[in-house]
Amino acid sequence: MKILVLGGGIAGLTTAHTVLERGYNAVTLMAAAWPPDIVSSVAAAVWYPYKVDHPDVSAWGRASFARFAEFAATEPASGVRMVRGVEYRNADDTQAPAWASAVEEFQILRGEAVPPPFQSAFSFRVPIIETPRYLAWLRQRVEKGGANFIERHVDSLAEIADEYEAIFNCTGLGARALVGDETLYPIRGQIVKLAAGGDDGFHLVQEEHESTNSTYIIPRSDGVICGGTAEPNVWATDIDEAISTGILARAVALRPELAARPVLETRVGLRPARPTVRLEVERLRDCVLCHNYGHGGAGVTLSWGCAAAIVDQFEDAIG
Repeated sequence: MKILVLGGGIAGLTTAHTVLERGYNAVTLMAAAWPPDIVSSVAAAVWYPYKVDHPDVSAWGRASFARFAEFAATEPASGVRMVRGVEYRNADDTQAPAWASAVEEFQILRGEAVPPPFQSAFSFRVPIIETPRYLAWLRQRVEKGGANFIERHVDSLAEIADEYEAIFNCTGLGARALVGDETLYPIRGQIVKLAAGGDDGFHLVQEEHESTNSTYIIPRSDGVICGGTAEPNVWATDIDEAISTGILARAVALRPELAARPVLETRVGLRPARPTVRLEVERLRDCVLCHNYGHGGAGVTLSWGCAAAIVDQFEDAIG
C-alpha cells in the first residue's frame, strides 16, 4: 500500500515508525516544516499526562512509558533517560494521582521532605526526552526503515487523497485548517533554557486552578529547561520578556542556584489542544484517512500509545 504520514512532529514520526514496524514499506512522510522549526522541538520533555483528555490516556501513556524506558536502557543516542524528580503541591494532598501506577518509584513525601511554602509532594521516576536529540534520532530510524521524506504544504486532504491508499493525519494544530476542525485551539507555552550545571533531577509544581503559569525545571545534557506558560487560545508566538522574567523568578524560588546560570535560549510553542484527542478512521473516496492529533501538552507522553492505537484502527478498517 502507498501510505502517507502527514506531519513532521512527534506524532508523525512516531506513527511512521509504527507503520514501518508493522511491515508496510511504501511509506512517505510529508510536512511543511521539520524539527527544529516545529512545536515538538520546544517540549522539555518529561513523561507526564498534561493538558489532555481522553478515556484511553492512561493506556496510551503506559505504552509510551514502556517504549521510552526501553530506549533509555538500550539506545543512548536517543536522548531518553530515566530521571527521578519531585512534584510539589500547594494543598495537603496525600491521594496518589491517577498516573501514579504508571511511573516508577512513586512515593508520597511528607514533613521535612516537603519544602515551604508547599504542603505536600510526590517523588517518582519517569523518562525525560531531550526533544532535539530524540526527534533527530527518531527521524534517522524512520529513514533507515525505508520511508521517503517530502517537504510540502497541503491545503486540503482532497488534493492528495488520490495519490495514496492511506493517509495518517498527524498535523497537530494544523488540522484546524486542514480538515476544518474548529474544536482545535492552541495552548501557548513559553520556556527559558539555562546553561547546564550537573543537575540530576526534575522539579514540577502543580498548577493552581485556571492558572496560565506552570512551573517546571527539567535538566538536559544541553541545558536546563525552565517553564512555563499554559495560555489557552493564545496564538502569539513572539517572546514575551515579562513572561520570561516570571518564569525565571519562579524557577529560582524553587532552586536558588539557578540564579547564576546564563540564559541560552527562549522559545515559544503552541500546543494542539481539543476537548479530546482525535484518533479516528474514515474514508475519503478510496483513501483510508486516519486522524491522530489533538494531544494538548502530552504529545510526547502519549506518542507511542496513540501511534499503536491509530495503526490498530487502520488495520481493522482494511481487514
